[in-house]
Amino acid sequence: MRRAIQLLPDTYSPVLSNGEAHAIVRDLHGEDTVDVVIAAVRGADVENRLEVLADISRLYVRGLSSPELFIFVYKSSRRRIEEHGRYGIGAPPVFKGLSFRRLSRPDAPMSVNAVVVETMRGTGLIEEWLIFGSGIEEPTRMTVRDTRNERWRITERDDQKVFNMLRYQTAYEQGSGIETFITRYVWDGRAYRGDESIAVVRSLNAFLDRSETLLNNYEYDAFVEFALPQHLEHDTETVLKQTFVRVPEEFQQSSELPSPEGTSDTSLTPRYILPRVLQSPFSVTDSPSFEIYVRAFGPHEGLYRARVQMATDLFSDSPYFFTSP
Repeated sequence: MRRAIQLLPDTYSPVLSNGEAHAIVRDLHGEDTVDVVIAAVRGADVENRLEVLADISRLYVRGLSSPELFIFVYKSSRRRIEEHGRYGIGAPPVFKGLSFRRLSRPDAPMSVNAVVVETMRGTGLIEEWLIFGSGIEEPTRMTVRDTRNERWRITERDDQKVFNMLRYQTAYEQGSGIETFITRYVWDGRAYRGDESIAVVRSLNAFLDRSETLLNNYEYDAFVEFALPQHLEHDTETVLKQTFVRVPEEFQQSSELPSPEGTSDTSLTPRYILPRVLQSPFSVTDSPSFEIYVRAFGPHEGLYRARVQMATDLFSDSPYFFTSP
């Protein structure tokens, strides 16, 4: 690290944290070598203390002049260390620091890692990711935002060696409400590319609409096959009773839960009303879910609770399913 600091151009100063250079020492390329990443600012007599640059109150200082921020990457080879790249980040009002993210498993055929430059602007947390891969000379760059309208999440699947990234974006759509678009980014060997996308509000309402239709058509077996996890092995009536739980506080009369047994009396024909959504009810988590209330009329009249969960693989044929509350 000392050698890398000595190689900084004279017009740059390393960002200091408690008097020491703010840097990362890692094997970025998966080549069993030591790489050094240093945050630096350009110019003479500019602020370079991380304790000051990371102060969130800088967002509210009128007329604040922030220094230009650069990331220097030094790569070691044959007992030498030399500059491998410098990357301008701009002049963010708040620089929170550097961090390292591993984006591949240890047994992956190639190593994929990210240097994360954490900054804050008026719109929220803005991260600049420099993504390094084995055999790739220049890193790819991605801007990852944690703002009111955008969020990101890294996902790991059992059948993957390099992790995927999910981008959540919200936008108002007339007649639909606030739509959330989730886009999957996959590693193509050199960079992350947008792969598939899903509109949560539209697809979730389609799922609820289809479920309601199957229930009201007494197609209970088809409902179980369409809207419930595939691993359930109980009979249809038991599964429905476990999925829909009566809310006793509102309806006190004794009644069974929705069951596959119908009736020939049309006045007692069971009807079920499922809610629709105007914005995504899911949080950005590994296993997002939310609770809904189902109103039933007829012989099983009452209010029932159930839970809708988002599938681990959101881009499968069945992105949502019911589960017991």
